[in-house]
This record gives sequence, structure tokens and C-alpha cells, in this order.
Amino acid sequence: MITGWQLIFSLLRRQKLGLDGVATALIFTILAADALPIWQLALAATFGIVVGELVFGGRGFSIVN
Repeated sequence: MITGWQLIFSLLRRQKLGLDGVATALIFTILAADALPIWQLALAATFGIVVGELVFGGRGFSIVN
């Protein structure tokens, strides 16, 4: 799911696909609670990846940096 969003945004921006999605997916998997329903996990991951990382330019390219 996470790398799917990365792929969609890289195709729209005509950029090459990086390994940022793999690191994000690994961190998200480690920190997710066991009792969390899968739909909440998918919603949180989608919101975090799309809004927090991809819309604002990705890692190192956001307006804060």
C-alpha cells in the first residue's frame, strides 16, 4: 500500500522511484499496535504517506526543510 502511493506519485511527477517507501513501511509495521483493525491501519498509513510525505515534496524537499 505504501509503495503503491510512492509509485503513483513518482509516475505523476515523472521521477524515479526511491527506497523511501520501504523504510516508511518497515517503520510503520514495527510501530503499529497488534489490536489495531486493518482498516484503521490502512487509513492512517494512507493519510500519513500521502499528506505528510508525498504532497509536501517527500523526504528532504518539504517546506520545513
